[in-house]
Amino acid sequence: ITDTIGTSVMSITLFRSGGTARRCTCMASWGGRLVAGLENRLYVSSFTPASDTTNPVPQWPALALEEADGWAEDVAPSNAEQIVSVVAGDSVYVLTQLSCRFYPSLKPGTDPEFVLGRGGISRFGAIYVESMLFWAAKDGVYSAQGRANTDELTKAIRRFYIDWLLPDDTVVLGYRKRKLFVYRGQRFLRYDFVTSRWTYGTQAFSVVGAMVY
Repeated sequence: ITDTIGTSVMSITLFRSGGTARRCTCMASWGGRLVAGLENRLYVSSFTPASDTTNPVPQWPALALEEADGWAEDVAPSNAEQIVSVVAGDSVYVLTQLSCRFYPSLKPGTDPEFVLGRGGISRFGAIYVESMLFWAAKDGVYSAQGRANTDELTKAIRRFYIDWLLPDDTVVLGYRKRKLFVYRGQRFLRYDFVTSRWTYGTQAFSVVGAMVY
């Protein structure tokens, strides 16, 4: 006996509505899930791998009933500390204006781990390259690998970074050919990972976003 409709029947039963996409100010994708941030609230979608043809639309339930479901939680006690950026790398990093945290897993019930008490200052001021997270803070550019190897990349030029670049919420981080770029308006700093040296310059235009692929 051949069941000719078994596949389609299974496809229907696998789908379970869990809510529409959440309003957010930043978003990332990691481990078959979408991660979105709004104010101090972090939203994680249901597990939806790219190969899934039975339920291709991520769901956003408020409460997870099983491991593959989406979930949400506050990363800070109040709106006084708000999510600035969410970055996917070896894990998911969440930057507020006060600190950096990371989630080693996106399974429901996973608690964030504290990385460093230096927060981000702009939505595009964080990037995952060279197997590390780099982000721009008000007093320097910092790096981390999970909870390990936290460092300040601008220690040698901290005063120049603050007084010349004048970092604000328009800072953009970019990367190309083993060089990290820190843009703010028409000014930029460039760090060479080969020589471990900083250089700086100006350009005729302002960078409002950068993409690494």
